[in-house]
Amino acid sequence: MANWCVNYLTIEGPETEVERFKATVIRERGMDFDTIIPMPDQFKVDGKDVWDETLGSDGLDARNTWTTENWGTTGIRDWQVDEDLPGRYSCRVYTTWDAPMPVFRKLVAMFPAVTFDICGGALASPPEWTYEVTIKDGVFEIWDTSEETWEEFEREYAAREQAAVEAKDEAN
Repeated sequence: MANWCVNYLTIEGPETEVERFKATVIRERGMDFDTIIPMPDQFKVDGKDVWDETLGSDGLDARNTWTTENWGTTGIRDWQVDEDLPGRYSCRVYTTWDAPMPVFRKLVAMFPAVTFDICGGALASPPEWTYEVTIKDGVFEIWDTSEETWEEFEREYAAREQAAVEAKDEAN
């Protein structure tokens, strides 16, 4: 079983709203789930999330239980910005074990003026599972796309990204 999940996010909308998104949730080391669904202070040291033995084994277990229940994952392992343009921001967030669906749901509620394109899956070859999120008329739906191969998944993601860029170019 893969222990990392790659999550692709594309945020599009009014430039001021995309900038507000970045100012709210992006920190020096990437996306900060604590700015979206705040973690209790008991799991922090000097105001920062700690997920090592600094908390003691019982504290670490309690922290991981809280994050799994509230974030859908124990945390972010890595981060990559794919595109940062006025009115459009794309990134990859690598999380442990699963996708952070509660975080994504909250983001959609926090930023109603932008559109989110969210998809991802287990970081394995081939992936054990993949997903896609659709948000339409305020309804957040998760689709299991696990029947796709990883190559099909990445091809489809790249095609959607290209179509979005072309649509934006046509609008300008």
